[in-house]
Amino acid sequence: MLHSLRTLSSVLAVLFLLAACTPVAPLSTQSDQEDSTSGPIQVVSTTNFVADWARVVGGSRVEVFSLLPVGGDPHTFLPGARDVARVADADLVLTVGLGLEADWLQDLLHNASADESKIVALGDGVDPIEFTMVDMHDDHEAHGDDDHGDHDDDHEAHGDDDHDDHGDHDEMVMGRLLVADAVESHLSVI
Repeated sequence: MLHSLRTLSSVLAVLFLLAACTPVAPLSTQSDQEDSTSGPIQVVSTTNFVADWARVVGGSRVEVFSLLPVGGDPHTFLPGARDVARVADADLVLTVGLGLEADWLQDLLHNASADESKIVALGDGVDPIEFTMVDMHDDHEAHGDDDHGDHDDDHEAHGDDDHDDHGDHDEMVMGRLLVADAVESHLSVI
């Protein structure tokens, strides 16, 4: 509970800072506005969920494109020439890091001649938890070889059988916090 409260407090603090740092445009003529309007910040993300976080955090100030198509696998994805051009033209490139895009990201960034100052690996902002497949099955030792034959696996009785309730809310809060922090620290560069 205390961890969730700290996370919520951190998110609110970052969002407050972003709102406070948003400049208020002075009254000006239409020609002044046309000269000073550069359009939304162009953000390219490596995955759809990072793109969603960037859209939520950036709102109308960002235009976000995800390199990975819906349903795509980041381990087997192969970027094309359009992806290289998008990364080259982006104001900010958001990656997951932590080895998720390791098979293709470095080549993509090299081919796009991407400026390192506009690349943010969100995984660099977290302390990853070590995880092994053994960890997943530790709780089954107490069951022995129980194949759950006496357990009725009729999950339809639970109602919302398409919903995965494994921490979605906490992941969204953490994701938004990471993206907000990345956007805040890179807005001055853009």
